[in-house]
Amino acid sequence: MKVKYLRTSHFTQEGKRFDLEKTPYDRVFFDQGVSRTIPFAERPEGSVLMKWVKKGLITQLVTDEVSRLGRNTKDVLGVLETLQEHQVNVVIQELGMDSCRANGKENPYWKVVLTMMNCLYEMEQKALLERTRQGIQAYKERGRRLDEKSGRWKPKKHFYPNPKQKRSSVC
Repeated sequence: MKVKYLRTSHFTQEGKRFDLEKTPYDRVFFDQGVSRTIPFAERPEGSVLMKWVKKGLITQLVTDEVSRLGRNTKDVLGVLETLQEHQVNVVIQELGMDSCRANGKENPYWKVVLTMMNCLYEMEQKALLERTRQGIQAYKERGRRLDEKSGRWKPKKHFYPNPKQKRSSVC
């Protein structure tokens, strides 16, 4: 069975970008609003996927990026090892790489990728921070700000002035 695993970090993200791919899969596992810090096997869909793997139902797992499996190198390596033990071919689309070759033998370059997971993790962390910075900048350019007290976004006109806030006297 060929499956795909998708994850978004925030529950408001609907994953509409995933609709762009037209490849048919037997099942798509989608964890919506699941933090990268949650181990793969503890995620709602991730845990179901791993149960299917252990039952031998899955032959190929496709994911967009290594970071979708997790951001903790130890956890990701553990997931990939379990998948390998159950002869699941893992396809990382971002890298254009499969864990197995067409003849069913292990891809010798796959181990290199596994040893370089820390580098990939750091790259993805930097990319996440940059995407966040760009999103905040775009949000501010549309005249909005973060209400620091509630942690919610709201239009700038509702943020300043706030009659409930007292002016502080600064020397």
